[in-house]
Amino acid sequence: MFGKLVSFLAHLLGWTPLGKRVQIEVSESIDGSNYGCLLYGEIIEVIALEPGDSNGKISVLIRLDQPFVHMNQAISIIHAISRHKNYGFYALFLTWIAVYIIPSDNCVEHDWNKGIGIWSLGLIR
Repeated sequence: MFGKLVSFLAHLLGWTPLGKRVQIEVSESIDGSNYGCLLYGEIIEVIALEPGDSNGKISVLIRLDQPFVHMNQAISIIHAISRHKNYGFYALFLTWIAVYIIPSDNCVEHDWNKGIGIWSLGLIR
């Protein structure tokens, strides 16, 4: 309920996650050596997972300041999808959210088998 209320408030005020600087903490990862890592980046695109539904399920592309090395592959753009219902990217207006992370080259397919893990995402204020 809180996440839905925050999202409503953000929409009402015309706030958008696009262009915002974010801090990302690796909470769970296939590669356990990355646990607790802090990354920084910028939201460069907001994607509606259901076309025409800007208030529904969305995801974002994030350009990282420094490439993230996962399983010997350098990743500079990640695709983040909100993990919890009602805690989408507009909830970043006031709080942190949990996101599923997929390397950006897999964002069209949403291939969960190529997912990196579950990370925490918040705005840099």
